[in-house]
Amino acid sequence: MSQPPARAAAIDATKIPGISTGDQTHQKLYSLELLRFLCAFTIVWGHLGAPMKEIAYAGLDTFIVLSVALSTRASMRHPLRPFLIQRVQRILLPWLGWCLFYLALRGALHGPATMFTLTEPLWLLVGPVIHMWFLPFLMISAPLAYSATHLPHGRVFGGLFVVLTVPLACLAYYFEWHKALPVPFVQWSFAVPPLLYAITRASGRSLGPLFILIGVLTGMALAHHQEPALYLLISALLFEGALRIRTVGKWAQILGDSAFGIYLSHPFFVMVWTHWLDFETQKVPLALAVFVSSFLLSLALIGISRLLSKRGKKRRHSPA
Repeated sequence: MSQPPARAAAIDATKIPGISTGDQTHQKLYSLELLRFLCAFTIVWGHLGAPMKEIAYAGLDTFIVLSVALSTRASMRHPLRPFLIQRVQRILLPWLGWCLFYLALRGALHGPATMFTLTEPLWLLVGPVIHMWFLPFLMISAPLAYSATHLPHGRVFGGLFVVLTVPLACLAYYFEWHKALPVPFVQWSFAVPPLLYAITRASGRSLGPLFILIGVLTGMALAHHQEPALYLLISALLFEGALRIRTVGKWAQILGDSAFGIYLSHPFFVMVWTHWLDFETQKVPLALAVFVSSFLLSLALIGISRLLSKRGKKRRHSPA
């Protein structure tokens, strides 16, 4: 359950449009795996309110861009049904597994009756802890990502796509800014602009991503709320920069694999470590302790998952 839902086993440079690979056709982009890991760190850091906690916003945007862009690119190689089945396996099932974990934890701490208490139906789109809103968002947006990659790529249609996308992104930031929507829609509003950017970037539209960035930056500057647009710009620059780094080795793969496990398990370790570290006065050691613990648990879950997978393969290939 620690496997990232939008993860490809290794990211091939030829599968990201706009990158010239030359004679490095089969080189893997482990730099994206390292970036995914660093994003997980910034999100934990920001959630604990450590110094420069604002980096979490850029980290979350980049996390979304990575997840959506790579899964969107994968949608171009599969029909709709296999693509959605793959999304269910990599997103919905891990989300359900972690929901059961946090519900069991709630029952253990506050009594079994609390496991089934639902005061707000919209929390069915989140899960037992607020940080889990991310996975349902990826699952629900999967059909949109698939549809966008199968639309025409002509200049007229591409221009129309940008004209529609920019106001939608600015409107989403407006709703997030004014907290005009309930949970989880306010969180989803913040995630919509990087979602739209990632879909456009991965679907091969050459100038579309640039025009979206310029349009969103301009629109939010006119609205005197340019901060989220700047985070989107930072995430785009990080993504584009990572695509062009060829020196990161295979060692980064395991770090990228652990990123979603870190994201999903860190609320648990916040509860654990706040028994010994004060949330208000020891933010840095608390953030580091939570991150390291979440990382180690994620590595353990990855190891268990791989071991079970190997045993399953051996059983399938063993003679009856």
